[in-house]
Amino acid sequence: RVTMENRNAVGPTTLRRVPKLADKCVEVVRAAGDDGKVAALKVVGSLAATVENRVPLFRTPGLVDAALDAARCGATDVIRESALGVIANLAAAEEVRAPLLEKAQLLDTLVAACASPGNESRFLAVHAVFALSSSADVAHAVDLPTVVAALSARLTDSDPRTRQRAAMALANI
Repeated sequence: RVTMENRNAVGPTTLRRVPKLADKCVEVVRAAGDDGKVAALKVVGSLAATVENRVPLFRTPGLVDAALDAARCGATDVIRESALGVIANLAAAEEVRAPLLEKAQLLDTLVAACASPGNESRFLAVHAVFALSSSADVAHAVDLPTVVAALSARLTDSDPRTRQRAAMALANI
């Protein structure tokens, strides 16, 4: 059944049938022009929307770092949004949350994106923090003054989804 939550999901059989797909996407994000980066990030984001794909994608060498770089330094809003979508989808996996938090630039990237002028970037950044905070083992690591301040600022966001996720993340923290 197709729902709003899984409408862009790509099944786990795709990763098994095309084992180098994630590796190729990392290559493209690292080296291609803007259109190529967006396409590759959207492929990875769609793959990461499927629960069974999240851990294998997280384990793909360079994938998280490429997404973080694109979220932080992407040349366009669409690149940054697509990268934040990848991070938010990966953060939804319980097994990935703690190792994801070990990435040095993760929280700084999400905090910066929380103040982005783009509604979707703000929502995805707040959603990623919410996903990280959903695990009791990890929520304490997110309880930092910069993160709490960024989430608190989103409680008055123009987007009701962002306000809701910010409140939920703060409740978890």
